[in-house]
Amino acid sequence: MSTLSNIKALCSVNTRLRLFWNYFETLSGNWQTLPIEKSAFNPMDVAPCLTGVVLTETNMPDEVTLRLIGSDMEILFGRGATGKNVLTLVSEKEAPGVRWFYKSLYDKPSISYQDSILELETGKGIRTKTLGFPLWNKNGAPVYRITCSVYERADWRNLQHKASDAVVQHHLINKILFADIGYGAPDDVIPPA
Repeated sequence: MSTLSNIKALCSVNTRLRLFWNYFETLSGNWQTLPIEKSAFNPMDVAPCLTGVVLTETNMPDEVTLRLIGSDMEILFGRGATGKNVLTLVSEKEAPGVRWFYKSLYDKPSISYQDSILELETGKGIRTKTLGFPLWNKNGAPVYRITCSVYERADWRNLQHKASDAVVQHHLINKILFADIGYGAPDDVIPPA
Protein backbone atom coordinates (compact mmCIF):
# COMPACT_ATOMS: atom_id res chain seq x y z
CA MET A 1 0.00 0.00 0.00
CA SER A 2 1.39 3.43 -0.91
CA THR A 3 1.85 6.10 1.75
CA LEU A 4 -0.89 8.17 0.09
CA SER A 5 -3.32 5.21 0.35
CA ASN A 6 -2.18 4.54 3.91
CA ILE A 7 -2.90 8.13 4.99
CA LYS A 8 -6.29 8.04 3.25
CA ALA A 9 -7.15 4.82 5.12
CA LEU A 10 -6.06 6.31 8.48
CA CYS A 11 -8.23 9.38 7.83
CA SER A 12 -11.26 7.36 6.72
CA VAL A 13 -12.06 6.28 10.30
CA ASN A 14 -12.69 9.85 11.48
CA THR A 15 -15.51 11.95 10.03
CA ARG A 16 -13.64 15.28 10.25
CA LEU A 17 -10.38 14.00 8.76
CA ARG A 18 -12.27 12.11 6.05
CA LEU A 19 -14.14 15.30 5.05
CA PHE A 20 -10.89 17.29 5.03
CA TRP A 21 -9.14 14.60 2.94
CA ASN A 22 -12.05 14.36 0.45
CA TYR A 23 -12.16 18.13 0.02
CA PHE A 24 -8.47 18.37 -0.86
CA GLU A 25 -8.61 15.28 -3.05
CA THR A 26 -11.45 16.88 -5.03
CA LEU A 27 -9.70 20.26 -5.09
CA SER A 28 -6.57 18.67 -6.55
CA GLY A 29 -8.34 16.27 -8.92
CA ASN A 30 -7.04 13.13 -7.17
CA TRP A 31 -3.60 14.72 -6.75
CA GLN A 32 -3.24 15.09 -10.53
CA THR A 33 -3.41 18.89 -10.71
CA LEU A 34 -0.94 20.29 -8.25
CA PRO A 35 0.02 22.71 -6.85
CA ILE A 36 -3.06 23.95 -5.06
CA GLU A 37 -2.95 27.69 -4.50
CA LYS A 38 -4.07 29.07 -1.14
CA SER A 39 -6.68 31.17 -2.95
CA ALA A 40 -8.44 27.95 -4.06
CA PHE A 41 -9.12 26.96 -0.43
CA ASN A 42 -12.60 27.96 0.72
CA PRO A 43 -13.03 27.50 4.49
CA MET A 44 -16.81 27.23 4.15
CA ASP A 45 -16.36 24.05 2.09
CA VAL A 46 -14.95 22.36 5.21
CA ALA A 47 -17.00 24.21 7.83
CA PRO A 48 -17.36 21.14 10.13
CA CYS A 49 -13.55 20.97 10.30
CA LEU A 50 -12.80 24.60 11.08
CA THR A 51 -12.44 24.30 14.86
CA GLY A 52 -9.39 22.07 14.30
CA VAL A 53 -7.88 23.87 11.31
CA VAL A 54 -4.56 25.72 11.35
CA LEU A 55 -3.05 27.64 8.42
CA THR A 56 0.64 28.50 8.67
CA GLU A 57 2.93 30.55 6.45
CA THR A 58 6.58 29.53 6.38
CA ASN A 59 9.41 31.98 5.81
CA MET A 60 12.48 29.85 6.39
CA PRO A 61 14.41 29.21 8.44
CA ASP A 62 12.92 30.58 11.65
CA GLU A 63 9.51 32.02 10.96
CA VAL A 64 6.36 29.90 10.79
CA THR A 65 3.46 32.31 11.25
CA LEU A 66 0.00 31.19 12.34
CA ARG A 67 -2.37 32.79 9.81
CA LEU A 68 -5.58 31.02 10.81
CA ILE A 69 -6.24 29.05 13.97
CA GLY A 70 -9.46 27.21 14.83
CA SER A 71 -11.13 27.56 18.21
CA ASP A 72 -10.00 24.09 19.40
CA MET A 73 -6.43 25.04 18.66
CA GLU A 74 -6.81 28.36 20.47
CA ILE A 75 -7.90 26.52 23.61
CA LEU A 76 -4.84 24.29 23.45
CA PHE A 77 -2.22 26.79 22.30
CA GLY A 78 -3.52 30.05 23.77
CA ARG A 79 -5.86 32.76 22.61
CA GLY A 80 -4.29 35.38 20.43
CA ALA A 81 -1.97 32.88 18.75
CA THR A 82 -2.95 34.10 15.27
CA GLY A 83 -0.07 36.11 13.83
CA LYS A 84 2.50 34.56 16.17
CA ASN A 85 5.52 32.50 15.18
CA VAL A 86 4.95 28.81 16.00
CA LEU A 87 8.59 28.55 17.07
CA THR A 88 7.93 31.00 19.91
CA LEU A 89 4.99 28.92 21.18
CA VAL A 90 6.91 25.67 21.66
CA SER A 91 9.55 24.83 24.22
CA GLU A 92 13.25 25.31 23.49
CA LYS A 93 13.60 21.55 23.50
CA GLU A 94 10.89 21.08 20.85
CA ALA A 95 11.84 24.02 18.60
CA PRO A 96 14.48 22.09 16.56
CA GLY A 97 11.94 19.35 15.72
CA VAL A 98 9.28 21.89 14.75
CA ARG A 99 11.82 23.77 12.63
CA TRP A 100 12.85 20.47 10.96
CA PHE A 101 9.19 19.60 10.25
CA TYR A 102 8.34 22.89 8.51
CA LYS A 103 11.64 23.12 6.62
CA SER A 104 11.25 19.54 5.41
CA LEU A 105 7.76 20.28 4.13
CA TYR A 106 8.88 23.52 2.52
CA ASP A 107 11.71 21.74 0.70
CA LYS A 108 9.52 18.75 -0.25
CA PRO A 109 5.84 19.76 -0.23
CA SER A 110 3.91 16.68 0.85
CA ILE A 111 0.76 15.48 2.53
CA SER A 112 1.45 14.74 6.19
CA TYR A 113 -0.27 12.68 8.84
CA GLN A 114 0.70 12.69 12.52
CA ASP A 115 -0.48 10.62 15.44
CA SER A 116 0.64 12.47 18.57
CA ILE A 117 0.15 12.85 22.29
CA LEU A 118 -0.23 16.40 23.56
CA GLU A 119 0.80 16.52 27.21
CA LEU A 120 -1.20 19.18 29.03
CA GLU A 121 -0.15 21.39 31.91
CA THR A 122 -2.32 19.15 34.12
CA GLY A 123 -0.13 16.15 33.23
CA LYS A 124 -2.90 14.50 31.24
CA GLY A 125 -2.40 13.62 27.60
CA ILE A 126 -4.65 13.99 24.58
CA ARG A 127 -4.15 11.71 21.60
CA THR A 128 -4.26 13.86 18.47
CA LYS A 129 -4.39 13.02 14.79
CA THR A 130 -3.43 15.70 12.28
CA LEU A 131 -3.73 15.75 8.49
CA GLY A 132 -1.89 18.45 6.54
CA PHE A 133 -1.61 19.72 2.97
CA PRO A 134 0.73 22.20 1.29
CA LEU A 135 -0.70 25.30 -0.36
CA TRP A 136 1.21 27.55 -2.75
CA ASN A 137 1.26 31.32 -2.88
CA LYS A 138 0.52 33.23 -6.10
CA ASN A 139 4.26 33.19 -6.96
CA GLY A 140 4.37 29.38 -6.94
CA ALA A 141 6.14 28.86 -3.60
CA PRO A 142 4.84 26.25 -1.10
CA VAL A 143 4.82 28.66 1.82
CA TYR A 144 1.43 27.72 3.27
CA ARG A 145 0.42 24.58 5.13
CA ILE A 146 -3.11 23.79 6.21
CA THR A 147 -3.87 21.14 8.79
CA CYS A 148 -6.90 19.68 10.52
CA SER A 149 -6.61 17.99 13.92
CA VAL A 150 -8.94 15.76 15.90
CA TYR A 151 -8.67 14.86 19.58
CA GLU A 152 -9.61 11.66 21.38
CA ARG A 153 -10.31 13.06 24.87
CA ALA A 154 -13.84 14.36 25.25
CA ASP A 155 -13.12 16.46 28.37
CA TRP A 156 -10.12 18.50 27.23
CA ARG A 157 -12.20 21.61 26.49
CA ASN A 158 -13.13 21.86 30.19
CA LEU A 159 -9.57 22.34 31.40
CA GLN A 160 -9.11 25.36 33.62
CA HIS A 161 -6.31 27.67 32.53
CA LYS A 162 -5.64 31.27 31.68
CA ALA A 163 -7.15 31.93 28.27
CA SER A 164 -3.98 33.57 26.99
CA ASP A 165 -1.70 30.67 27.94
CA ALA A 166 -1.10 27.45 26.10
CA VAL A 167 -2.12 24.31 27.95
CA VAL A 168 0.12 22.05 25.87
CA GLN A 169 3.46 21.51 27.58
CA HIS A 170 4.92 18.73 25.46
CA HIS A 171 4.21 17.10 22.09
CA LEU A 172 5.14 13.46 21.56
CA ILE A 173 4.82 12.19 17.98
CA ASN A 174 3.96 8.48 17.85
CA LYS A 175 3.78 8.24 14.05
CA ILE A 176 4.44 10.57 11.19
CA LEU A 177 3.85 9.84 7.51
CA PHE A 178 4.66 11.95 4.47
CA ALA A 179 3.06 11.24 1.09
CA ASP A 180 4.93 12.29 -2.05
CA ILE A 181 2.67 14.31 -4.35
CA GLY A 182 5.30 14.86 -7.01
CA TYR A 183 7.96 16.83 -5.13
CA GLY A 184 9.58 14.06 -3.11
CA ALA A 185 8.80 13.42 0.55
CA PRO A 186 10.76 14.06 3.74
CA ASP A 187 12.09 11.11 5.70
CA ASP A 188 9.56 9.95 8.24
CA VAL A 189 12.24 9.70 10.90
CA ILE A 190 12.08 12.57 13.35
CA PRO A 191 15.53 13.83 14.31
CA PRO A 192 16.37 13.48 18.01
CA ALA A 193 15.79 16.53 20.18
